[in-house]
Amino acid sequence: MSRIPPLEPRETPWTARPLLRIARRMFGKNLTPLGVQARRPGILWTANLLGLGIEKSGLVSKRLHALVNLRTAQTIGCPF
Repeated sequence: MSRIPPLEPRETPWTARPLLRIARRMFGKNLTPLGVQARRPGILWTANLLGLGIEKSGLVSKRLHALVNLRTAQTIGCPF
């Protein structure tokens, strides 16, 4: 459980809703980290664009990128 409660989809700012819709389509549910980041849409967009840029650059393999994301989530105690 995060210390900052995630926003419900109807509470999110309109600028954050497109990313939340995309994530819901990809994963089938609302993700807690995105709901928390939706409180600050600038951070939400920047973090997702950074991850996308790293993935699309081809400098880091997809397998390593996924492993780093998983290990980081484990380190900080992320529930997913």
